Amino acid sequence: MNPFFEKYHHARRERDGNKYHLRLAAAVLWAVTHGQIKQHRGWLASAAQASSAFTLCILEDDDGNEVARGYAFCGDKEQFCRATGRSIALGRAEAALATSVTV
Repeated sequence: MNPFFEKYHHARRERDGNKYHLRLAAAVLWAVTHGQIKQHRGWLASAAQASSAFTLCILEDDDGNEVARGYAFCGDKEQFCRATGRSIALGRAEAALATSVTV
């Protein structure tokens, strides 16, 4: 259990329409640059490119400042589940927090 406040955002292709592709591109770019998904020979080695939905988890401190974030991407052939997305995104946010904290 972390001491930070968790905020979740969900985006789905069928619900968000044209805005979804811009949000997905920004999410994939952030996740690649922060090591949450990997590139292989110039292509993303995950279902993120063809993602039908994704979940973002932002961890904030008491002052509302973002301290970490994590993404979970749902592939085209997978059924979107809000609880599963939140669990994966939270785990990635906590992992990002653990690697960024200096003692």
